[in-house]
Amino acid sequence: MILHNIYVDIGLGSSYVDNPIYREFYEINSKFYKIKIWNEEMLNDLIKKYPKYLSIYTNFTHKFYKIDFMRPLILHSEGGFYMDMDNYLTKKLDIEKDYCIGRYKNEINNDLIYFKDRDIYLKLADFYLQRSTTCRMPSNWTVRRLQYICGQKSFKMFCKSKEIELPLDVPYKFNYTSAWLDAFKKKRY
Repeated sequence: MILHNIYVDIGLGSSYVDNPIYREFYEINSKFYKIKIWNEEMLNDLIKKYPKYLSIYTNFTHKFYKIDFMRPLILHSEGGFYMDMDNYLTKKLDIEKDYCIGRYKNEINNDLIYFKDRDIYLKLADFYLQRSTTCRMPSNWTVRRLQYICGQKSFKMFCKSKEIELPLDVPYKFNYTSAWLDAFKKKRY
């Protein structure tokens, strides 16, 4: 099984391989899975295989949207599971379950995504597409728009609509984005 990550330069300027948190991630996770890291060029190539979503993808105002939006399309296309680069597994995923999703505190999170039924990924992409057409927020509300259209809150809404329950435990350890940026000696965006 492949563990998918996405690394798109959002202006931090440093490569993920320079980050000690990523090096720890890779060392631990590569024991369990083959790791595939998607860059912006790979994402741009993949979206061409899904012309229905090309317009929304090309019109996103920030790369964060693209990163969150492409997760289900990557998984539909190639299988495997997605996990953020600042997380690492504490045990192998139980792929006999119907799904394995992230949990942060007491909420569903999109930093870990796996569905046994790969058709669910297209349903998720359709959900994001629908939300992009109904979003009435001003374009300068970048973070709120991201959360509404295809971010963690939107993923949570999709899971609830499909009666996907909050996992009792998660097989990974996560780091806060601020820890990832601190490791690069960068300021929060």
